Amino acid sequence: MIKLKPRYSFEALSNDEKIKRVELINELGQNLTLDDEKIEIIINLELELCGGYPSGLGEIWNEHWEKYFPSNDDKIHLLKGLILIQVKRGEIGGYNSVTPTALIFDKIFDLGLDNQELYDWILNNKSFNFPWTPFRSIHATEVKSREDFKKYKRLVGI
Repeated sequence: MIKLKPRYSFEALSNDEKIKRVELINELGQNLTLDDEKIEIIINLELELCGGYPSGLGEIWNEHWEKYFPSNDDKIHLLKGLILIQVKRGEIGGYNSVTPTALIFDKIFDLGLDNQELYDWILNNKSFNFPWTPFRSIHATEVKSREDFKKYKRLVGI
C-alpha cells in the first residue's frame, strides 16, 4: 500500500534524489504504469515542484523546469505522469488542490504538442478529484480539443 510521505522542496533534494524523481515521472508518463514502491518515491512530486523558485521550480515555465524536462517527450511524460499521480493520490486520500499540470499543459500547448490523442488521454485518465486538470478551472470541463482550449483561453483571458 502506498503511503504519503512528508513533502519536501524539490530544490532542497539532493541531486541524486532529483534525478531519480525525474526518471520515475518520465517512466510513469511513458509507460503509464509504475510499481507501488516507485510510486511512493514520487507521490508528492507535484507538491515538491510547485511554488516559486528556490523551493519549487517556479510558477512559470523557465530554465529551472527546462533543466529537468528539456525534450518535448519529457514535457508530455511529466504531464501524463502527474495526472496519474493525482489519480493515485485520490485513491489513498491525498487530495491536494495545488498542481503544476496547468503550467505544464500551457507549455505543451504553446509548443503545439497538444494533439487530439493527448486531449482524449487526459479526459479519459484525469482524477475525479482534479476536474480542472490541466485546464486551470472547473469552468474548463467542456474542453475536449485544441480548438476548445483556444476558445477557453480567449474567454478567460489567459
